[in-house]
Amino acid sequence: MTAPCIVVRPIADLRPHARNARKHPPSQISALAESIKRFGFNSPVLLDGRGTIIAGHGRVEAAKRGGLSEVPTITLAGLSQTEIRAYMLADNRVAELASWDRVMLLEELDGLGMESVGFLQFDMSSLDEIVHEELDSRVIDANAAPQDESENEQESRPEKPERNVFPLVLSLNRAQWNRWQDMKKTADMSDTELFVSRLMGA
Repeated sequence: MTAPCIVVRPIADLRPHARNARKHPPSQISALAESIKRFGFNSPVLLDGRGTIIAGHGRVEAAKRGGLSEVPTITLAGLSQTEIRAYMLADNRVAELASWDRVMLLEELDGLGMESVGFLQFDMSSLDEIVHEELDSRVIDANAAPQDESENEQESRPEKPERNVFPLVLSLNRAQWNRWQDMKKTADMSDTELFVSRLMGA
């Protein structure tokens, strides 16, 4: 089977599909435009034989915003209109079925810094949800701290580097977690806001 060829085409020649059920809010288009600016247009737009977009509507809009006049494309030949419509739904729905490795995500965000957190469109609300899911499963859980560890032994644990904010909080034992909650109440901040203030050295 011959692999489809990538062809660079003028954006003006591409047509959005009338049955595209996927919506692209301005915030996503902005994030896509920034991604294209930083890393390039690395995912070709999929077209039918008439130049109608099958997958890549958001990327095309982002390319326009970024001032591009051409984008790489791949034409999917031999698909019926029913198959094209099914593919358009599957292309978006299958991606939604994935989930985050929460610990790795938080460690990666911590390592990349706050500039990247904003660029990736992780707002406080979405970070709070991710953080609380992980805290619920690892920190508040009764098994988070060794059952035979005394309070003095807990207190004697070495401090973690301040820059590793998310890994630090996720490794807290119960006594340390309680102190973190006291800090949060005093500062009147959410967990994520407090993490961010520590990350930025505030």
